[in-house]
Amino acid sequence: AWTTDGPVALWRNVYGTNTRDFALARLDSGELRRLADDEWNIDACPHHGGGIAAGDDGTLHAVWYTRGKNRQGLFYRQVKDDGMSVPMAFGDPLAQAGHATVAADGQTVLITWREFDGQAYGAMAMLSKDGGISWNEPRRIAATEDAADYPIPLIHSGRMHVVWNTLREGIRIMEVE
Repeated sequence: AWTTDGPVALWRNVYGTNTRDFALARLDSGELRRLADDEWNIDACPHHGGGIAAGDDGTLHAVWYTRGKNRQGLFYRQVKDDGMSVPMAFGDPLAQAGHATVAADGQTVLITWREFDGQAYGAMAMLSKDGGISWNEPRRIAATEDAADYPIPLIHSGRMHVVWNTLREGIRIMEVE
């Protein structure tokens, strides 16, 4: 993500021998901080990345998946110069919620992820209009009964979209209101 202070990177770092939690670095200054203290101890590479977006006020909005000792599922956290918010859980773990990503523009923050209810994959979305302080109820904005990629949020000039590629329907660009 790009901030007014320069580029920021988010990745699943290895702490100790096999703890795979997310780290955050400000690439211009070299500042490194641990984003998540989930304590996911696994001798493998989890194939669930995270996502990060920068708001206009410098707030970073991060999402990630974990199966750690301290928490499990999908989580959202704000990162500011003076600290980080408490991780907020979202998504339905019984529906295999995973692969979240986030977009931000001004005070608008849009999170998307994929769920599977046993019959169909769903492109899920959750929206905040106050910089991630409060959120609307998660909602399924599209579904498919065939193979599906992960939904990607986009925000530009106040318009919000989700791009989702499915085997049956192809690439869809859906506006979020």
